[in-house]
Amino acid sequence: MKRDGTKIQAALLDSTILVIANEGFDNASTRKIASTCELPDAYIYQHFQSKSDLFAKAFQKEDAALAAKVKKHLMILNQQGITNEDRLYVLFSKIWMQLVAY
Repeated sequence: MKRDGTKIQAALLDSTILVIANEGFDNASTRKIASTCELPDAYIYQHFQSKSDLFAKAFQKEDAALAAKVKKHLMILNQQGITNEDRLYVLFSKIWMQLVAY
């Protein structure tokens, strides 16, 4: 991996979510997170203030992605003339399927 700061941060954030999903929050070590994206674990502390900072930023990124998906699906469903109740049902069904597939 090229040692570009932005790419390293993005890789560490993605790895954090992946490791937490696979190992659980309490078992997500910085060593495992770094090794998942083939980086030394010292890189975490060069790009984030702490493990807690890394986790917080990873969850913020995931929250933003989820909010964008919700907004996108609401706009699509709104254009199709579907009632609010039906839109919410369809929207959360799609989100649930994506979460289960994750």
